Amino acid sequence: TALRRHWRVIPTAVAAGALLGLAIAAMLVKPSYTAKTTMLWEPPSDADPSDRSFLTQVDSIKLASNLKEVKRRLRSKATVEELKEKINLLFDGQSHLVVIEATDTTAKGAVGLANTVVEVFLNYQRTIGRDRGSERSRRVDADIKAAQAQLKTAQDAYDAFRKEIGVSDFEGELRLALQKVDSLKQQIETSKVEAAS
Repeated sequence: TALRRHWRVIPTAVAAGALLGLAIAAMLVKPSYTAKTTMLWEPPSDADPSDRSFLTQVDSIKLASNLKEVKRRLRSKATVEELKEKINLLFDGQSHLVVIEATDTTAKGAVGLANTVVEVFLNYQRTIGRDRGSERSRRVDADIKAAQAQLKTAQDAYDAFRKEIGVSDFEGELRLALQKVDSLKQQIETSKVEAAS
């Protein structure tokens, strides 16, 4: 009887509850957007393509120094830890594909975060490659200088040896000696022919 008497109250209460729920959701629940970026990791030709080096590369995406650079580029007020929480990494050791998921309250913010993380990571990898190349170049230069010093020492020892035995030009004297040997061989052949005749 009470339901029949107040039947208009039930749809009104449902409509009021739905409107109140929408208002609360709009005010209290913040929307969340996720942007995904996929990268393929290809090891350098001189590197060991192991899962360990792949995992090291993936972990470097969330380095504090890289996240500070992301924060600087985005002019974000979030802390490094908050940025770290907004980034999720998914990867497969077999295919070497890395999926970077960036979450933000706006779609534009999520896309900007994902793209900036990738740009900073790639720049970080370029810097490492450049530093390694410079280090290799310095090592090669040092090896060249050491080899030149050894060559100079050997040349000095060679010059001292020539002076000690009184030979000024080994190569010239070797040519003359070989010419004498040829001349002697010809004389022997001539002598054999004459002896036979």
